[in-house]
Parts: sequence; C-alpha cells; structure tokens
Amino acid sequence: MKKKLFLFIVMLNFISCARMSPEERYQSLIVSKESGKLKVVEEHLVYKRSKKNYVGRYVVNYDNGKVKSNAYYLEGKKEGKEEEFYENGKMKSERDFINGEKEGEEITYFLNGDIKSKTNYTANNKNGKEIIFSKGKESYIITNYLLGKKKGSEKEYKKGVLIRETEFINSLKNGKEIFYKNGNKIEKRNYKSGKLLSYEKVEYLNDNKKISYFKGNQLVTIEIYEKSRLIKKIPYKYNIKNGKGYEFKGSYPYEIIYSNGDILEKKELLKEANYNENIKFSGALPERKYVLITSNKAIPKKDAYKTSERLKEKVFWGEKYTYLGETKKFYKISCYGKTAYITKKYSILRRFDFNKMVSKLKELNKFIETSPKKSDIRIINHYINPTSKKNDQGERDSYGSRGEQAAIAYYIENKVEKFRYIHDRQYILITGKDEEKGTISFKLPGDNKVYKTLKNEVTKKNYGDPIKKAIIIDKKNQNQGVFEKVDGIWELVSYSYINSGRDNGEDSYKTPSGEYSIAYGVPFILFLSKEDDGNDIKANFGIRFSGGGYIHTIPYAKKQDSELKVELKTIIAEGEKKLGIYPTTHKCVRNPQDHGKFLYEWLGAKKIRNGRYRIPEENSIVISY
Repeated sequence: MKKKLFLFIVMLNFISCARMSPEERYQSLIVSKESGKLKVVEEHLVYKRSKKNYVGRYVVNYDNGKVKSNAYYLEGKKEGKEEEFYENGKMKSERDFINGEKEGEEITYFLNGDIKSKTNYTANNKNGKEIIFSKGKESYIITNYLLGKKKGSEKEYKKGVLIRETEFINSLKNGKEIFYKNGNKIEKRNYKSGKLLSYEKVEYLNDNKKISYFKGNQLVTIEIYEKSRLIKKIPYKYNIKNGKGYEFKGSYPYEIIYSNGDILEKKELLKEANYNENIKFSGALPERKYVLITSNKAIPKKDAYKTSERLKEKVFWGEKYTYLGETKKFYKISCYGKTAYITKKYSILRRFDFNKMVSKLKELNKFIETSPKKSDIRIINHYINPTSKKNDQGERDSYGSRGEQAAIAYYIENKVEKFRYIHDRQYILITGKDEEKGTISFKLPGDNKVYKTLKNEVTKKNYGDPIKKAIIIDKKNQNQGVFEKVDGIWELVSYSYINSGRDNGEDSYKTPSGEYSIAYGVPFILFLSKEDDGNDIKANFGIRFSGGGYIHTIPYAKKQDSELKVELKTIIAEGEKKLGIYPTTHKCVRNPQDHGKFLYEWLGAKKIRNGRYRIPEENSIVISY
C-alpha cells in the first residue's frame, strides 16, 4: 500500500513538472560544476510555484564518475546521513541531519584515511566535545562547546603530552591559559572576556626556575626559585627595578628597596626562632650580625651615594662592626658611634645563624630517635696519637678531606666504588654486618649513602641516648652557638667567635665537618715542641671531640705561663682579636679565655678518669659544618 502511495506521489510530481517552463525546469535540476561545466547528476521533482521543495537523494559526482557527496533530502532539508568523499574514493566526512540541521557526531578524515576531527552537534550547533587532530595524530586539540560557543576548557596535546589549556566563555578566552613544555609550566595568561589582563613566563635551569610576571605588557615582578624555594623577589615599574623586594639567604629573609634599577636599602627581616634563649654565660657577648673588614683599603663613607664624603676614623683588616643594613655596593655599619658605609669589595657580612644550628641539631636527633634499634647508633673509634706518623693517611678522599684521625669507608656512586674518610667519634647508624669479611655497613646523619668499613673501626658501646648538650661550630662564619635541651626544647645558653682549622697540606687540617660525641674535658692541653727545647705550647680548658681535635682557649708558650704574666695577658688579648675572622688553627677550635672556661665547667663531670679526664655528666656533642 505504501509502495503504491509513493508511486502515486512521484507521478503527480512528474505531471506537474512537465507543465513548467524550460527555465523553471532547469532550476529544478541538481547540478555539479566540475571543470567549468554544468553536469546533471540527478533530477528531483519539485513544486516550485507552491514553494514545496524537492524530496530524494542528492548525489554529486567527480568527472571520473566517483561520488563526491551523497545526501538525502526530505521536504527540501537534509535528513539522515550525509557523506563526502575524496576523488580517490576515500571518505572525507560523514555527519547526520535531522530536519536540515546537524545532529550528533560529525567526523572528518585526512586523505590517507586518518581521522581529522570529531565534533558533536545539537540543532546545527557545536555542542559538547570536539577533537581536532594533526596529520599523523602527533598533536590534537580537545574543545568543549555549548550551543555553538566555546565554553570551559580547551586542551592541546603533542605526542600525548599536554602543551596548552585554555578556558573559554562564549568563545572568548576567559580565565587561565597555560602553556607547558616537557611537563613544566612555561607560560600562564589571564583573560577576561577575551582581553589579556596579565601573564607570567617561567624559565628553567636544572633545579632552579625564574618566573616573570607581567600586567598587560609591563613587567611587574621577577621571582627566582632554587629547588622550589623562593630565594629572590624583584619588583619592577616601567620595566625597571623599583619598589620593595625580598631576598632569602640561608635562614634569614631580607627586605630590599629598589630605586631606578639600584638597591637603595637592604635590611634583614626578623624570623621566628626555632629555639628559646636562656643565656648562662656571664661574660661579654659579641654582635650577632656584623661586618668583617677584609682589607686595609676599606674607607668608611658618610653616604652610599656621595662617595667622596668620608669619615675621619679609619678601619682595619679583621675589625668587626655592627651591621645596620646595606645597598647594592655598600654595607651600612655603626662605626665609632657614627653611621658609615663600607664597600662590599673590602668587607663581608657575618652572622650567628642560630636557626640553622638548631636545624642541624634536630636532624641529628631525628637520626638517633628514628633508628630501628638504639644499639645500632655507634660512633667511629679511630684515635691515634697526633704525633704518630700513621696519623695522616695521605690521599684526599672524594670530599677533598685528608685522612687525619679517620676510618676509611667505601661506598658506590654511579656504579663506581669511592672512598671517604669518616673522622673519629662521628655518629653512625649500623645497617648491616658481614662477619666473614669483618666489615659493617652504616649510614651518616642527613646522608642516604650506605658505607662500609672495618668492624674494628666502630665502638662496641652504643650511643643512642638522647642528646642533652651541644656546641655547634659554623666554620663559614667562624662562630659557634651553645645549646642545651630543657623540657624537650633547645635553649641557646651562649655563643662566641672562634677560629677553626686550616688545611695547609702538611701538618695542619680543616676542622672536620660532622656530628661528634664529646669524649672528655681536660684542664689544659700541651702541644709538644718539635725542637725538644722545652718551649711547649699550652692551651687551657680542652674539650676533645674528634681525634686530636679540641675546643680550647688561646694557646701560648708554656714558659710564658710562669715567667711572663703581663706578656701572657697581651698574647691572649691579641689572640682573641683574631677570633671570628678566618681559620688559623691546626685542627682545633679556639675560644675566648673566659668562654672556654665556661664551656669546660658547663659540660660538668659525670666522672673523672686518672684525676684529669672529665667525662661530661650528660650526653654532649659537637656539630661542625
């Protein structure tokens, strides 16, 4: 019945069409224009005067006879699937229509058959997800649409890795646009209604990065990071350094004021301490932050910019002055009760970095307290008489250290075996034993490497008891802090300038870095004269912490102790002036006379061996870094 009805409609259409003029008849033909010629592909029957449109399949062919496009029309509107083809016969695109409007997924293809794009439509509008591929599918873009307008996130990928993401509202960029390279963000832009408001660029160098922030096209700030830690923030105005910035050196932040590209002022910001203060030393304490003069050429100026104006007073090498601030080229100091400026060329900034000292202490505490077994915390036992020829093992290790009073340990790095000297009384954590070879494996505080050394280089006694007292030596700043633990909190009880050891390649060594258990204290130390002339050197209040390394007071010739009392005071005073400047000792750590005595008494004595060697009454350590 349906078949008959369709034939009837076609016949009526044919009769009506036959009554049209030639011009009207020509307009009812579906044509293609190939090679500049009109070609009738298929004739559809229409009611032109009644404005009713054609019904049927619409096919366009290439000159070679192959189909170019294929669609079906219902009442003049596309209905169902439409297909387009390349001249070689391969599919070019395919889509669905309902009532003349695209509906559902549209797919387009490259000539080689790979998918070029996939787009979802609703009522002829892009709606939902669209994916556009490059040739070879090396890159592609995913865009979200809502009723023909981009909305939400658009993401671009290359070789499967995200390289861009952009936020849209009503097809206008709105929000963030971020660009990536090798998985790292390299640029971020902020838009509102299609207008660029600000952006930032990121540059990477190994573990460091630099972020430049722009407002419009004007640079406003640069931030520099070192291993994810912000170390510098520089403000800009009209692309020139201007305004308030920050710099983070070590444990302390600085505020820096810039003006027309130059540093106008630099001052330290207070940082919350990670310790309490309970000063027990009754003597004079040094400045906590000071400028050390490094040349007699240094001249104190009245102004950092009017450099021709000088103070009448002079400064000399090795002198220390209170730090008040700094500019790009000068330190601001207190000099003879006046404010002065000293060029950085002939001076350096020193400080007592107590926060860093306590951080070292906490790291060692954690190393001890988190060990699987208390009995696995030991120390290296390699004390040799300093006058012995076996004392120095000669060759430097991979850390540049000489093997004075140290065990040899081996470790693997990049599949290569290396050796390192581990100095006498260094804390270690035993991780394994090889009874057959007579070796032990161990780790050091703050170091994940596994070392091996001979079993007899390690104490049998364990050293896993909690630490109660500590002397922390800062070799770079040539000073020290003294701490004790009270109710679980570290308290600063004293601090002083020092001199640490200097490596001369012969009979003088750097004070070893590490964490050491204090062995004992003695009233004095004698350094025997090589000439055997009785002119031995004496230093009071010795505290042995590693091999022949002691903390002690200013040394002097023994005969001066009994014969030249007045001269002795002068010698000690001159020696104390040199503290806090540069390493000068053979290995030991020098202290002021009254401070050395304080340390000796502060450590106390749990017991005294042979009437001389005072064993500290509590577990006490020295950390040197």
